[in-house]
Amino acid sequence: MPRPVRVRAVTVLLFAAGLLSRAAASAEPRWIRIDSSHFSVLTDADEKHGHQVSVRFEQMRAAFAQVLMKSRVNLPQPIEIIAFKEDDEYERAAPARAGEGLGAGCMIAGEDRTYFVLNLSREESWRALSSDFARVLLRFNYPPTQAWFDQGFVEYFSSLHLSDNEM
Repeated sequence: MPRPVRVRAVTVLLFAAGLLSRAAASAEPRWIRIDSSHFSVLTDADEKHGHQVSVRFEQMRAAFAQVLMKSRVNLPQPIEIIAFKEDDEYERAAPARAGEGLGAGCMIAGEDRTYFVLNLSREESWRALSSDFARVLLRFNYPPTQAWFDQGFVEYFSSLHLSDNEM
């Protein structure tokens, strides 16, 4: 093969390889991290959904402070929120629970941090973790009380209605 033809062939092959690698990279999920005052959200959804998740958790934290008249709310360890946009990705990451369906969210307590895992394909998936979040907040911000009080507060807290404009 003459030299100019080889050079063109190699150039075309390199160009095609570059296009294929870009196409493959764009097919992989793109993860973004959104930090708010008290939470960190890691998501494969778009930035709008990531911000919405952080706003809901900040709202729940603020509602807890308001209801119990706390000027300071303690979190024992960092809370990391992982939000999946699709059912199948969430299903691979969330721990399996016997007898339960896929669900909208779960809490995983680690040694140095707590993970809240959300399925954003479900409407208001943050609600699935409001009870767990209430228990964490109660445990570290309120003196021990009788079980009926704690359970009543958790149920009350999990009934919060939050939107972009009000809580």
